[in-house]
Amino acid sequence: MSIKILGKSDEGGPLWPYGLNLNYAEKRDRPNLSRHRRNPWPKFAADDPEAQQRLIDEEEAGRAALLNWAARHEVTQAPRICCPRALLRPSVRSCSRGDCMAFGGAPGYRDVFDHVTGWKRGRQPVAVAADAYREIPHMRERAGEAHTELGDPSVGLVVGCSWYPGALPQVVFYRTDIAAIDAALPLADVHPNYQRK
Repeated sequence: MSIKILGKSDEGGPLWPYGLNLNYAEKRDRPNLSRHRRNPWPKFAADDPEAQQRLIDEEEAGRAALLNWAARHEVTQAPRICCPRALLRPSVRSCSRGDCMAFGGAPGYRDVFDHVTGWKRGRQPVAVAADAYREIPHMRERAGEAHTELGDPSVGLVVGCSWYPGALPQVVFYRTDIAAIDAALPLADVHPNYQRK
């Protein structure tokens, strides 16, 4: 089911988004799968089996939350959906660099659009989720500003909690004319744990 929702990675497994792609449970001694850099456990977990188990559990819980969310909304991952402007197109396509709210030339809303994951239903763009290292009030305010700047009533906005490990807030921009979409987890006063201790 995970490959059907997420697509297939170069290694043949599911194409997990950043933060859920370390495979802690499978690579206990070297969780980072990057060919260019092989890191052991993070410093805080290097010699702490309990911290290592927490990382494994967080990743498994995040993966389950993501898959349950995608299945509930009948969407599949669409890496070319980069920001809410991509939702205004009739089919999945990246927006131009200068126009992109996440990766455009001006700083704009980069503080909101971190760990971006795009979603589609068939060929139609449906949602873009962003999971950033920010507090809920900041994410709500800045996402609201981006939503206002977008200025299209067919795009809705919801704020909640993320599938990303470390208890991050999540904003989801979605096409209201296609689906009613919520955040991965219910809203809570999230205080991101940058060290994941």
